[in-house]
Amino acid sequence: MSTGKEHLEALVKAMRHHFDNGNTQDMSLRKKLLLKLQETIELNQDALCDAAYADFHKPKAEMLLTEIYPVLAEIKNTIRHINDWAKPERVSTNLLMLPSSSRLHKSPQGLVMLFAPWNYSFWLSMMPLVSAVAAGNVVLLKPAHETPEISRMTQKIVADVFPAEHVSVVLGEGAALGEILLENFEFDHIFFTGSHRVGRWIMEKAAKHLSKVTLELGGKSPSIIDDHFDLDKAARKIIWGKVINAGQTCVSTDYVLVPKQRVAEFTEACKRQILSLVGDQPFTSNEYCHIINEQRFDRLVSLLDGCEILHGGRHQKSIRCTIPFTSLATPISHLEVSGPVAQAVIMEKQGFIPFPMSNPCSTLPSGSTFRCCTNPTQLPN
Repeated sequence: MSTGKEHLEALVKAMRHHFDNGNTQDMSLRKKLLLKLQETIELNQDALCDAAYADFHKPKAEMLLTEIYPVLAEIKNTIRHINDWAKPERVSTNLLMLPSSSRLHKSPQGLVMLFAPWNYSFWLSMMPLVSAVAAGNVVLLKPAHETPEISRMTQKIVADVFPAEHVSVVLGEGAALGEILLENFEFDHIFFTGSHRVGRWIMEKAAKHLSKVTLELGGKSPSIIDDHFDLDKAARKIIWGKVINAGQTCVSTDYVLVPKQRVAEFTEACKRQILSLVGDQPFTSNEYCHIINEQRFDRLVSLLDGCEILHGGRHQKSIRCTIPFTSLATPISHLEVSGPVAQAVIMEKQGFIPFPMSNPCSTLPSGSTFRCCTNPTQLPN
C-alpha cells in the first residue's frame, strides 16, 4: 500500500466516512470480522513463523508460544465476552436528578492509530487491533519497520479480512511515516508501544489535535534474590527470560539484586541454566533467537565494556547472535537492556536495595519486579 501523503489523505477520508455512516456499529459484524481474523491467522501460522525466522531467527516454537497463540486466545476471549462488555452499565444517579435513572453507554471513539514495536511485532500489532475492532472503531496500523517480513504478513492478513476503509496497514520507516501521519491527520485515539523518547514525541504531536493517547513504554525490570531463595529456581526463571526472544522483552529481568555472599553461587546456577536452555552451540542453533538488527547488537556488546563478566558474553556480529551472559556492574540508570544480559548488582546488606536511579518509581512500572524471596516483608516498599 502506498504511503504517500495523497494516498493517505484518501484512505483517512474513506475511513472517516465509513465510521461516520455507522458501518462499524453492528455487533454481529464485529464478531464476524474477528472470527474471520482468527481463521485467517490460523491459515497463515506457518507463513508467520517463516517471517519471524527471516527477520531475526526467531524459532517456530517461540513464535507460536509468544505471539500467535496469545493473539488467537485474545480473539476467542473477545468474541465470547463482547456482548457483555458492550451492554449499557447502570450507574448511580445524582440526588438532584431523582427519580430518573442513569446508564453508561459504551460507544466507539472513531479513527484509531496503532503504532506497534519490533520485539513482538505481530502480537503487539494484533492485541490492540482486536480490542479496537471489537469496540467498533476503524483502525490504521503501523507495524515496525525493523521486522519487514512480519509486517508484510500482518498487512496481508489484515487485507484478507477487512475492507481497507475499516482496517488498513501502512508500512514504512517509523520516524518518517510517523511524522506524516501525526503531523497531517487527526486521530481520535493513538496507541503506542515503545520507548520513552518516541512516546514523548507522539504525545507532543497528539496535543496538536487533542487526540487521546495510550502509551505503553519501557523501563527497568529488576529481580531481587534474598538470602534463602533457591538459586537454581531463580536462575531458571531469570535466564529463561533472557533466552526467550533473546531477552528482547520489556519484562525480562533487566538486572538482578543479589546478596554479596551469594553472587558466586548464583553465577554457577546461571551457567547451568544457560547451557541447559541454549546448548553448547548457540551460533548454529535453530532454536535460539538473534538480535533484531546490527545497531542494537552493537549496543548490547558495548555493555560488556567496563563490566566484570561472570559468565558468557561470546558474540558473533555476522549473525547478530549473543550468548546470554551475566556481569557484575551498576545497571544502566534509565534504559531497558532489551537483550540476553543479566547484570548482577550486589546487595551489601539484607534489606538495603541499591536502586540505580534517583527516583526508582519513575522507571519501574513498565515491568513487574520479580522478587525471588522467601520473606518479601523484609524488603522496603
